[in-house]
Amino acid sequence: MAVSKSLLSHTNLRQFSEGTHNETHHSPQFVTYLSLLALIVNLIGCREEARRTAPNEEVNRPLLEIISVKADHMPPFPGQEHAAWEFPMIVLRLTNRGHTPARLTRITAKPVTTLSDNCEFKFKEDQVLNLSRRIAIGADEEFYLGVAAKAPCQVSMLLGITTEYTNEISGAEHTQDLRTSTTLVFGDEPPQKN
Repeated sequence: MAVSKSLLSHTNLRQFSEGTHNETHHSPQFVTYLSLLALIVNLIGCREEARRTAPNEEVNRPLLEIISVKADHMPPFPGQEHAAWEFPMIVLRLTNRGHTPARLTRITAKPVTTLSDNCEFKFKEDQVLNLSRRIAIGADEEFYLGVAAKAPCQVSMLLGITTEYTNEISGAEHTQDLRTSTTLVFGDEPPQKN
Protein backbone atom coordinates (compact mmCIF):
# COMPACT_ATOMS: atom_id res chain seq x y z
CA MET A 1 0.00 0.00 0.00
CA ALA A 2 2.85 2.35 0.78
CA VAL A 3 4.28 1.81 -2.69
CA SER A 4 1.04 2.66 -4.44
CA LYS A 5 0.67 5.91 -2.45
CA SER A 6 4.18 6.89 -3.45
CA LEU A 7 3.52 6.14 -7.10
CA LEU A 8 0.24 8.04 -6.93
CA SER A 9 1.81 11.16 -5.46
CA HIS A 10 4.72 10.89 -7.92
CA THR A 11 2.22 10.57 -10.78
CA ASN A 12 0.28 13.61 -9.53
CA LEU A 13 3.48 15.67 -9.39
CA ARG A 14 4.44 14.60 -12.88
CA GLN A 15 0.96 15.43 -14.23
CA PHE A 16 1.01 18.81 -12.50
CA SER A 17 4.44 19.70 -13.90
CA GLU A 18 3.33 18.67 -17.37
CA GLY A 19 0.19 20.77 -17.03
CA THR A 20 -2.22 17.81 -17.29
CA HIS A 21 -3.42 17.74 -13.72
CA ASN A 22 -7.12 18.67 -13.64
CA GLU A 23 -6.60 21.65 -15.93
CA THR A 24 -8.65 22.58 -18.92
CA HIS A 25 -6.52 22.90 -22.01
CA HIS A 26 -7.35 25.72 -24.43
CA SER A 27 -6.46 25.78 -28.07
CA PRO A 28 -4.01 28.46 -29.29
CA GLN A 29 -6.87 30.04 -31.28
CA PHE A 30 -8.96 30.45 -28.12
CA VAL A 31 -6.05 32.13 -26.31
CA THR A 32 -5.52 34.44 -29.31
CA TYR A 33 -9.22 35.42 -29.39
CA LEU A 34 -9.26 35.99 -25.65
CA SER A 35 -6.15 38.22 -25.89
CA LEU A 36 -7.68 40.14 -28.78
CA LEU A 37 -10.90 40.67 -26.81
CA ALA A 38 -8.92 41.98 -23.81
CA LEU A 39 -7.01 44.36 -26.11
CA ILE A 40 -10.25 45.71 -27.64
CA VAL A 41 -11.81 46.28 -24.22
CA ASN A 42 -8.64 48.09 -23.12
CA LEU A 43 -8.61 50.32 -26.24
CA ILE A 44 -12.27 51.26 -25.79
CA GLY A 45 -11.56 52.22 -22.19
CA CYS A 46 -8.57 54.35 -23.23
CA ARG A 47 -10.61 56.08 -25.94
CA GLU A 48 -13.41 56.92 -23.53
CA GLU A 49 -10.90 58.27 -21.00
CA ALA A 50 -9.26 60.44 -23.67
CA ARG A 51 -12.65 61.75 -24.82
CA ARG A 52 -13.63 62.63 -21.25
CA THR A 53 -10.36 64.42 -20.48
CA ALA A 54 -9.87 66.12 -23.89
CA PRO A 55 -10.17 69.90 -23.68
CA ASN A 56 -13.58 71.25 -24.53
CA GLU A 57 -12.78 73.93 -27.12
CA GLU A 58 -15.68 76.16 -26.09
CA VAL A 59 -14.49 76.30 -22.47
CA ASN A 60 -10.75 75.66 -22.71
CA ARG A 61 -9.74 78.30 -25.19
CA PRO A 62 -8.21 81.78 -25.25
CA LEU A 63 -10.58 84.69 -24.69
CA LEU A 64 -9.19 88.08 -25.64
CA GLU A 65 -10.44 91.39 -24.22
CA ILE A 66 -9.54 95.03 -24.80
CA ILE A 67 -8.04 96.58 -21.68
CA SER A 68 -7.30 100.04 -23.04
CA VAL A 69 -7.00 102.21 -26.12
CA LYS A 70 -4.94 105.40 -25.91
CA ALA A 71 -3.39 108.01 -28.15
CA ASP A 72 0.39 108.16 -28.31
CA HIS A 73 3.16 109.02 -30.75
CA MET A 74 6.52 107.82 -31.91
CA PRO A 75 9.40 109.48 -30.04
CA PRO A 76 10.61 112.56 -31.92
CA PHE A 77 13.94 112.62 -33.66
CA PRO A 78 16.72 114.34 -31.68
CA GLY A 79 16.43 118.09 -31.97
CA GLN A 80 12.82 117.92 -33.19
CA GLU A 81 10.99 117.72 -29.89
CA HIS A 82 8.55 120.37 -31.18
CA ALA A 83 7.30 117.77 -33.72
CA ALA A 84 6.52 115.09 -31.14
CA TRP A 85 3.05 114.41 -32.55
CA GLU A 86 4.24 114.12 -36.14
CA PHE A 87 3.83 110.33 -36.05
CA PRO A 88 0.68 109.63 -33.99
CA MET A 89 -0.57 106.15 -33.22
CA ILE A 90 -3.13 104.28 -31.20
CA VAL A 91 -1.85 101.93 -28.51
CA LEU A 92 -4.19 98.95 -28.15
CA ARG A 93 -3.77 96.78 -25.06
CA LEU A 94 -5.27 93.26 -25.11
CA THR A 95 -5.41 90.61 -22.41
CA ASN A 96 -6.12 86.88 -22.49
CA ARG A 97 -8.78 86.00 -19.91
CA GLY A 98 -9.22 82.49 -21.30
CA HIS A 99 -7.94 79.13 -20.12
CA THR A 100 -5.25 78.52 -22.75
CA PRO A 101 -2.51 80.64 -24.38
CA ALA A 102 -3.23 82.29 -27.74
CA ARG A 103 -0.95 82.75 -30.75
CA LEU A 104 -2.27 86.01 -32.25
CA THR A 105 -1.86 86.01 -36.04
CA ARG A 106 -3.87 89.04 -37.20
CA ILE A 107 -5.50 92.19 -35.85
CA THR A 108 -7.82 94.28 -38.01
CA ALA A 109 -8.93 97.67 -36.63
CA LYS A 110 -11.63 99.91 -37.98
CA PRO A 111 -13.63 102.71 -36.46
CA VAL A 112 -17.34 101.90 -36.47
CA THR A 113 -18.33 105.50 -35.72
CA THR A 114 -16.16 108.59 -35.28
CA LEU A 115 -17.00 112.00 -33.82
CA SER A 116 -14.53 114.85 -33.76
CA ASP A 117 -14.46 118.64 -33.50
CA ASN A 118 -12.35 120.28 -36.20
CA CYS A 119 -10.07 117.27 -36.30
CA GLU A 120 -8.54 115.50 -39.25
CA PHE A 121 -8.34 111.88 -38.18
CA LYS A 122 -8.10 108.60 -40.07
CA PHE A 123 -6.40 105.25 -39.88
CA LYS A 124 -3.34 104.89 -42.09
CA GLU A 125 -4.06 102.43 -44.89
CA ASP A 126 -6.08 99.37 -44.04
CA GLN A 127 -5.17 98.75 -40.41
CA VAL A 128 -4.28 95.07 -40.53
CA LEU A 129 -1.42 93.77 -38.42
CA ASN A 130 -0.10 90.37 -39.50
CA LEU A 131 1.98 88.97 -36.70
CA SER A 132 2.78 85.96 -34.59
CA ARG A 133 2.60 87.00 -30.97
CA ARG A 134 1.89 84.79 -27.99
CA ILE A 135 -0.48 86.00 -25.29
CA ALA A 136 -0.19 83.80 -22.21
CA ILE A 137 -3.09 83.17 -19.85
CA GLY A 138 -3.73 86.37 -17.88
CA ALA A 139 -1.05 88.31 -19.78
CA ASP A 140 -1.41 91.74 -21.43
CA GLU A 141 0.16 92.76 -24.74
CA GLU A 142 0.35 96.14 -26.53
CA PHE A 143 -0.17 96.66 -30.25
CA TYR A 144 0.48 99.86 -32.21
CA LEU A 145 -1.84 101.14 -34.93
CA GLY A 146 -0.71 103.97 -37.20
CA VAL A 147 -3.13 106.88 -37.65
CA ALA A 148 -3.17 110.28 -39.28
CA ALA A 149 -4.23 113.01 -36.87
CA LYS A 150 -3.22 116.64 -36.90
CA ALA A 151 -2.55 117.63 -33.30
CA PRO A 152 -4.21 118.99 -31.32
CA CYS A 153 -7.09 116.65 -32.02
CA GLN A 154 -9.77 114.93 -29.95
CA VAL A 155 -11.70 111.99 -31.39
CA SER A 156 -14.49 109.94 -29.85
CA MET A 157 -15.14 106.63 -31.55
CA LEU A 158 -16.57 103.19 -31.37
CA LEU A 159 -13.60 101.07 -32.37
CA GLY A 160 -14.02 97.60 -33.87
CA ILE A 161 -11.15 95.13 -33.52
CA THR A 162 -11.14 91.71 -35.18
CA THR A 163 -8.56 89.30 -33.79
CA GLU A 164 -7.48 86.03 -35.38
CA TYR A 165 -5.55 83.61 -33.23
CA THR A 166 -4.73 79.96 -32.61
CA ASN A 167 -5.33 78.06 -29.39
CA GLU A 168 -1.78 76.92 -28.56
CA ILE A 169 -3.03 73.78 -26.78
CA SER A 170 -5.55 72.38 -29.29
CA GLY A 171 -4.34 74.12 -32.47
CA ALA A 172 -7.89 75.35 -33.20
CA GLU A 173 -8.16 78.70 -35.00
CA HIS A 174 -10.52 81.41 -33.75
CA THR A 175 -11.79 84.80 -34.90
CA GLN A 176 -13.07 87.15 -32.23
CA ASP A 177 -14.72 90.55 -32.76
CA LEU A 178 -14.15 93.13 -30.03
CA ARG A 179 -15.58 96.63 -29.66
CA THR A 180 -14.86 99.49 -27.34
CA SER A 181 -15.80 103.14 -27.14
CA THR A 182 -13.00 105.57 -26.47
CA THR A 183 -12.03 109.22 -26.60
CA LEU A 184 -8.52 109.88 -27.83
CA VAL A 185 -6.60 113.16 -27.50
CA PHE A 186 -3.72 113.65 -29.92
CA GLY A 187 -1.42 116.46 -28.84
CA ASP A 188 -0.22 117.86 -25.55
CA GLU A 189 -2.96 120.50 -25.45
CA PRO A 190 -6.65 119.78 -25.93
CA PRO A 191 -8.05 121.14 -29.19
CA GLN A 192 -9.75 124.54 -29.16
CA LYS A 193 -13.43 124.50 -30.03
CA ASN A 194 -14.52 127.09 -32.59
